[in-house]
Amino acid sequence: MHSTERPMTGFAPCHNIAQGRLPNFELAGSRGATQVRVAMVRDALAAITRQGVRCAVVHGADIEEPLARGGDVDILVDDPVRAVWAIRDHVPHFAREQARSYVTGLYFWSVDTGGFHVDLVHNLGWRGVPFLDTDEVLSRTQCADGLPVLCQEDMLTAELLLSLLWGGFVKERYWSRVQDAVMRRELDSRLERAFGARAARALVNLIACGNRSGVEALSHALRRALLRRSVARQPLHSTMALLDFVCTELALRVSPPGFTLVLLGPDGSGKSTVASQLATTARGLFNDVTRVHLRPRVLRGLEHDSVDTVSNPHERPPRGPLISWTKLAFFVVDYWLGHVLRLAGPLAKGTLVVWDRHLLDLLVDPTRARLGGGTWAPRLAQRLVPQPDAVVVLDVPRETAFSRKREVAPEEYDRQRAAYRRLAAEHARGVLIDGALPPEQVSQAVVSAIVSRMAGRNRWRCS
Repeated sequence: MHSTERPMTGFAPCHNIAQGRLPNFELAGSRGATQVRVAMVRDALAAITRQGVRCAVVHGADIEEPLARGGDVDILVDDPVRAVWAIRDHVPHFAREQARSYVTGLYFWSVDTGGFHVDLVHNLGWRGVPFLDTDEVLSRTQCADGLPVLCQEDMLTAELLLSLLWGGFVKERYWSRVQDAVMRRELDSRLERAFGARAARALVNLIACGNRSGVEALSHALRRALLRRSVARQPLHSTMALLDFVCTELALRVSPPGFTLVLLGPDGSGKSTVASQLATTARGLFNDVTRVHLRPRVLRGLEHDSVDTVSNPHERPPRGPLISWTKLAFFVVDYWLGHVLRLAGPLAKGTLVVWDRHLLDLLVDPTRARLGGGTWAPRLAQRLVPQPDAVVVLDVPRETAFSRKREVAPEEYDRQRAAYRRLAAEHARGVLIDGALPPEQVSQAVVSAIVSRMAGRNRWRCS
């Protein structure tokens, strides 16, 4: 994307947005998280408009409703690169960026507002092939409640086709509005231009009959019709758009926007509780949260020897070197298979992967897994597996931990606690957090550590 300014032909900017000011975020608690999020989105629109980038809210002026239910706000822009930098420079609490070929998600998080995100839509289409022309759509934008929004016909077309083409379904909250527009024949010309007369007529008839399942079953045929018409009209442009989509999606597997977190600590430090809390605390900052316990378990076996299935983990002696090294090799292979087959896809889509126990635990307590043969083998094994983005050690005094769970002798607990503290200090991505605090505060501290780590990663990727 080039960054030269474009004329705003046909676009009347909303002056109260373009001249907006930053809200007072110190008052977030009293004003309510939703109101602060609304103010942040309005300021994002102001920042984009001040840069001369044309933009419009895709789903209408009521941005409070999706933000209140934990959703996002979609903003169509004609220059996503400049729009991203405008928002990052002028809107606080930016946490991470998730760029795909057709949309760039900007995620924000703070203790007061929680997490939410704004999607900057590059084009209204499927896999780079548009069903509505961005320049034409932005030339027809209107001003509602001080916000630039799509005109009614463009908005309803987008609400119907974005989920239908990408996901094969029509969202319930849009269905009645789309039906009413179809009955008034407001979408006929746009659908015919995108899919051709035959496919558009079939779609319109199904909507008019209220056959929502039939509309969803038509999604594959609509994708083929969209591609055929686009290639026939602009063969080179359509081919390059599809190649850009494929290359961008593949690049996300190499440098995923998701985040891998490892939670460490002795028994009773609260790892499982915090991992459960993160599903709520990190909501809005990530598209999903996935938990993994010790290893992915793509390879079956060793389940009878799980490090967490006994009340006395040090009851049985370590095995000999050969069996211990074989077990570690098994772990390394399982970690890589799990990463490639189960975790790479979710990470590419912006998922938070939380490890509750990890191969790193075996550096502190190899006896729990009955590993013998010295410490060099576990150290080598943990270097051979995919590395996490952050390693959080939950530090808890012995008395607190024993009130929750007691599985080792007091002196062993003290040894493990000291070893975990050293690991947090020596690991390049280690963080030490007080696990004796209430679980909600601990999980917020963990998310704050994640945001801090992602800020460093964002600076590295942008340098």
